[in-house]
Amino acid sequence: RLATCVASPPPAGRKASKECTLGGLRPGAPVWVDAVAANAAGASAPTARTRFVPSVPPSAPLAVGASRDRGPNHPLEQMTVRWNPAPGNGGASITRYEVRASISYFRTHLLGMCSTDGSGRSCRLQPDDSHYRPNPYPSLAIIVRACNDVAFSNGERERRCGDWSQVLRWGTLW
Repeated sequence: RLATCVASPPPAGRKASKECTLGGLRPGAPVWVDAVAANAAGASAPTARTRFVPSVPPSAPLAVGASRDRGPNHPLEQMTVRWNPAPGNGGASITRYEVRASISYFRTHLLGMCSTDGSGRSCRLQPDDSHYRPNPYPSLAIIVRACNDVAFSNGERERRCGDWSQVLRWGTLW
């Protein structure tokens, strides 16, 4: 056995917990899990073993950069964001990268976003004109994060996204 955990006995009149935490697991390293119920009369037979691969959100992508051609209507119209892959996938394959561009007038506004699958290293920002104000245009902040999908034994999936990259400050756009 790699590890054992014991759920705390419930207070009088309450149901026993169905959860306990295993420590010492490594992201991406599969483990097999089973459970045994025990009381004063003894222990049950173990449940069927279930394969589990622990994971954590991936690390932030590196070296974010952007390029654009001047578009006639919107500063993001022709902007493409590029990045180097996240150095750590958290134990599960990266399935998505998300990109956001925001501006600050008196508060931060999301100006554009895009996403790509886990093998992508760039995407074209889709502008959101609801906060666009032409000249003078403030600086733009661009961030990227990686996500992985974790599969559970019951067939459900959960997307886990890591930290955002360091902010790429794009100077005055006009």
